[in-house]
Amino acid sequence: MANKQSKKLKNLLLGVAQMIKAFRISKGMTQEQVATKAGIFRQQYGRIEQGKYNFTLRTLLDIASAMDAKVEIKLIDTKGE
Repeated sequence: MANKQSKKLKNLLLGVAQMIKAFRISKGMTQEQVATKAGIFRQQYGRIEQGKYNFTLRTLLDIASAMDAKVEIKLIDTKGE
């Protein structure tokens, strides 16, 4: 069970990381610019974009704010899948 949950978390982090990176690029910003505006280290931000850092929702909100964006989360019923 732990491995299944761990894999789900890893996949979620990778998916969010890809969205963050794509949005940053679309805004024409560097990792350094986003990290500075979000109040985090550039190395930490780089790990977030790689899906290698389990960051908090607060950090996600700070990153979104740094890119003049908002965060929306939705839960999807998977019963019956």
